Amino acid sequence: MKTLLILLFFAVPCLGREVTIAWDANPPEENVTEYRVYIEDKTAPGKYDILTTVSSTTALIDIPNGLQTVRVTAFNGLESLPSDPLQIPNRPGKPQRLRIER
Repeated sequence: MKTLLILLFFAVPCLGREVTIAWDANPPEENVTEYRVYIEDKTAPGKYDILTTVSSTTALIDIPNGLQTVRVTAFNGLESLPSDPLQIPNRPGKPQRLRIER
């Protein structure tokens, strides 16, 4: 069990960072059941891969380091066209392994 915990601790900094994105809701008469968040594939610019689906107008997403572009679509059985792209700039990650030095 200790080994597993150590591996998870060291894996966390590699995940990137969490960012909350938000958008305006579609009109109620469109009966949107979910929103789909897509992130641009850095190996194929212009291609987007689904990152998550949510039922609200906000999403807490974990994105890799580096400039990332995301888009959102609405879904009610049919998928809407994607939103305008939102670029999430690179910023330094939070300091890791805070400790007291003796």
